[in-house]
Amino acid sequence: MQARFYIAPRFQQVKYNITTGDNVTVNGQNSTTARGGESLTFTAVPPAGQNVTGWTVNGEAVAGNGNTLTWTVENGCLTKPNVTAYHVEAQFSAGEYKVTYSQPAGGTLSASVAAGTRVNGGTKVAFTAEPDKGYEIDEWTVNGHSVANSSSTYTLNVTENSTVAVTFKAMVPVSAVRDGRNGNIAITANGKTITDGYVSSGSDVTFTITPENTDDMVQAWQVNGSTVAEMTDTADAPLTYTVKNVTAKTEVSATLIERPTYTITVTSEGSGTASAEPASVKRGGSTTVTAVPSSNSYYLKEWSVNGGTAQAASGNTLALTEIRRGYDGQGRI
Repeated sequence: MQARFYIAPRFQQVKYNITTGDNVTVNGQNSTTARGGESLTFTAVPPAGQNVTGWTVNGEAVAGNGNTLTWTVENGCLTKPNVTAYHVEAQFSAGEYKVTYSQPAGGTLSASVAAGTRVNGGTKVAFTAEPDKGYEIDEWTVNGHSVANSSSTYTLNVTENSTVAVTFKAMVPVSAVRDGRNGNIAITANGKTITDGYVSSGSDVTFTITPENTDDMVQAWQVNGSTVAEMTDTADAPLTYTVKNVTAKTEVSATLIERPTYTITVTSEGSGTASAEPASVKRGGSTTVTAVPSSNSYYLKEWSVNGGTAQAASGNTLALTEIRRGYDGQGRI
């Protein structure tokens, strides 16, 4: 009996390794495998400021559609020499873009290129804003959109036709005048010493006076002609004064005087004597008043200061501290 064999061969197309260049993916991945005749879609994402100018497969140019290439895998095994893998790349070019800017009111704007110049994509253009006296930078914009920058310089990475603009806003003038004794007044706002006489609107502005003679003191502060702080019988005027929320021209003055000297006058009622040591005191100083009965048969009953309510005596001395006016004291014995 003769045996029969049935053989059924099965054939399958060869798979090819497909890889991509920088900034290119195939069906969303960096590589894949595919058989001859299979259609693949490649997508390029150009670097900032650049465009796709062409496509290649294994170094040979192929026609794409901008950032996309649809390509049918060739049967490389049928060619000589045989091809077992394909590498797809996109070519990029920076392209040229126009940079424009103009001169603003209240200052000047300059750049590292002339206005209207065309530059390659990815070029960095440096801008410098110079406010006129009494002005400060308000806002930078690129193509009408505000950018987060309060500095006097701005660097643009050019990726499209770009118009750069800066606006300035008026500042508020402030000044300080010292009257009376010699000294200096410093002006500070927003953590900075003000030397040009202008501050940002809405600032809190602090004026600090330093007397040339350390024994001098402030008699009064005035803001735009109105007294806002002054020395009293109970407190000294401060060496520093702050004007809050300055939105209009502000003139501040401080009057310096020599620290007053007060005479302490002491009288006694009854049989005994009283005196102050020292009897002459600079404002803010101290003295001690001592009462001495004429004999042991007398004692100090009470004190009266500047005609005020009598206060019971505790011992024969009375301490007066932080003296800010003249004193007329009386001890009743």
